[in-house]
Amino acid sequence: MKKEISIEKKLKEMAEKRKSALIEGILSLKTHDELDDLIGAFKSARKAIDAKEVAMKRHLFRVGQRVNVLEKTNTKQGTIKKVNKTRCHVDINGKTWAVPMSMIEVV
Repeated sequence: MKKEISIEKKLKEMAEKRKSALIEGILSLKTHDELDDLIGAFKSARKAIDAKEVAMKRHLFRVGQRVNVLEKTNTKQGTIKKVNKTRCHVDINGKTWAVPMSMIEVV
């Protein structure tokens, strides 16, 4: 148990060091072209992370399943009516919404 905590702590420290180095690198950029390249890289990384998250969640969702739809300020309960590639059709209070899987959690 103690070894797990130590490994976890070291991983967090390494992540903080990488983040600090990235921030320093960003602040050293001088032109709009450099910033545009960086923005493109961030968008690509975010897209890859989202795709991975959806792939991991996709097998969790089934038609008829009760789920919570997470919004910024509140959560609504609904029932899955259809499962697509990246979204589920969720019935919430008699109205069906196409909701990204990243905003859904199983009740």
